[in-house]
Amino acid sequence: MNTVLAQSVEVGTINPIKIIGPLVGINRLSDIFNVILNFLFPIVGIILLYEFIMAGYVILRSDGTPDKIKEGKQRIVYAIMGLAILVSAYLIVRIVAYILGFGGELF
Repeated sequence: MNTVLAQSVEVGTINPIKIIGPLVGINRLSDIFNVILNFLFPIVGIILLYEFIMAGYVILRSDGTPDKIKEGKQRIVYAIMGLAILVSAYLIVRIVAYILGFGGELF
């Protein structure tokens, strides 16, 4: 019972329920990175969307104050830079994995 996370288990006798552990299909270190990246990218996307919305809110609530407008524009620029860093990091990881033979396809 110590290896339940790495395999599937059937519970019951008449109508067995198959419980699949979260580590099923993970055979290499690259599989772990794929699971982590597939979990983190949507979270980062939500954070970027939040930053875009908050930047627009700051600009709308600025009442023409130049400092507030500048702050909103800076937040938009930082969000775009974060998006560019996220996309380039993803591409670099995929290209390196393809070159080293960890991944199946490039994209």
